[in-house]
Amino acid sequence: MGADTYFDTVEERLRTARAANREALELATQVAVETITNGGVIWAFGCTHASIPAQELFFRAGGLVLINPLYAPGLVPTVRPITLSTKLERIADYGREVVLQSDVRSGDLVIVISASGRNAVPVDVALAAKERGARVLTVLSVAYCKGVSARHPSGLKLCDVDADVVFDIGGDAGDAAVPVPGTALRTGATSNIIAMYLLNGLMVNVVTRLAETGMSPLPVFVSANVDGGDEHNARVLSHYRGRLGYL
Repeated sequence: MGADTYFDTVEERLRTARAANREALELATQVAVETITNGGVIWAFGCTHASIPAQELFFRAGGLVLINPLYAPGLVPTVRPITLSTKLERIADYGREVVLQSDVRSGDLVIVISASGRNAVPVDVALAAKERGARVLTVLSVAYCKGVSARHPSGLKLCDVDADVVFDIGGDAGDAAVPVPGTALRTGATSNIIAMYLLNGLMVNVVTRLAETGMSPLPVFVSANVDGGDEHNARVLSHYRGRLGYL
């Protein structure tokens, strides 16, 4: 069945991504822990469907309190008409303005997610974050990015940006993994699954290291659907709210 082919493909690519990003995961853990212990925060950005892994990271059960979403109006899948998002993510300097209008500061960590890395907005977000003195973790398919042309006027793609850490999610150009029999089409996206797998692994590493330092209160959310969750979350939000842009 098609689903079994897809499941097998995803499982194989998760194993590959885990092995290929082992060193990057350790480096990203060090950077993120340093960021938080030095009073900084983590920002997460992605355009359109790449915004979904960014949304996965903030204000969620078991997640880090100190993660801010970096949203660009019109670049989440709820925009209508949805075709507008395809046009907006190609506009040069829009991503720069998103950063300039935010509270991204020197010493923060900005995660920029884009499977292809070819559009102007994620490139500008990464460049503007670096200019502000933040460190940058890019999450992309390196082969996909290298195999397509740039849409940024500078000719840069996300794989050309001098990121502090790179997570390579692998996968196929076009992001669809399974051939459709009898056609030239493919189906079954893998980019968000692999991105979330690596980024949630990073979060577990960071929380574990912060706990080892004795950080208190530990900036971790508890589900609001368990007893005591609301009270716990109110305490940590109150303690860290000075750098939380989502309240």
